[in-house]
Amino acid sequence: MNKSKDGYGYLVYVLVVVVAWAVVPAFAKLGAMSGGLTTAYVNWFAVFGLVVIMHANGSWLKLKEPQPYGKMVVWGLVWPLAYSIAYFTTVDQGGASLATITNYTWPVFYLGLATMIFGRRFSRRSWMFTLLAVIAVAVAMMGEASLTSVVFIGLVAAVSQALYSVLTEGSKENAWVVTFVVSVVTAIGATIYTVVMENWVWLSDPSTLFYLGFIGVLSNGVGFWAFLKANQTSSESEGSKTVFLVLMCAIPLVQVVILPLFKVETVTPERWLAVLLITGALFGYRVTAKGSHD
Repeated sequence: MNKSKDGYGYLVYVLVVVVAWAVVPAFAKLGAMSGGLTTAYVNWFAVFGLVVIMHANGSWLKLKEPQPYGKMVVWGLVWPLAYSIAYFTTVDQGGASLATITNYTWPVFYLGLATMIFGRRFSRRSWMFTLLAVIAVAVAMMGEASLTSVVFIGLVAAVSQALYSVLTEGSKENAWVVTFVVSVVTAIGATIYTVVMENWVWLSDPSTLFYLGFIGVLSNGVGFWAFLKANQTSSESEGSKTVFLVLMCAIPLVQVVILPLFKVETVTPERWLAVLLITGALFGYRVTAKGSHD
């Protein structure tokens, strides 16, 4: 990974991710459903939405070309399947803001997995400011020891997202094709999981279906595509990758601000402090960029 040459094309995709993922915790909590059931419905909506989008932009034809579908299926089992079930379970059992905060520890897991799996080396600055974002989780959990198991589930989601990022950042596959395949894998897998481990429910409430459809098409469809593109295009240099990781940690600020607006939950002062720590990591990294050689 180049340490000196930074490109900024990935920032457009990051902006799309921020917009697409901003309302996910609030809408998921409003659905008031179990993690597996939410994952199944959201990803079936994503599949249908992606069929329309891919026909419109012409990428549907690429599905007929030779593709490493086996590899994509493995990616889908990691993210979004394992990720989404863990994430939406955290929303259901621990609240939307807790799910948001625990999920955005994933950048530090990315650094660790990239180092262990591919032997990459990151500077002290990259580690320091990414770790600052993770410290926020401990701050958010002050006085909430009873939620330890829920936090663990949230961290499973974070590790899944980190592993997906490590495995796909160097990939050259079409991002729409990858997003469609992993969404199909997740929709099928989550349906099986829900039938076996939870309880399948056919939904009829229009507002719940709207929330889940919105999350499916915008977040899991467009948002997951943009996340993959941002992950791929930011891998050209360590600086770009670190800014990408810390910008991802700024998403909780938008999400937690939205929660009270939807009257989903009242965010505690500890969780607000955690979000500010996460956001501060971005500015700290950029402010110390000049003159840094480590």
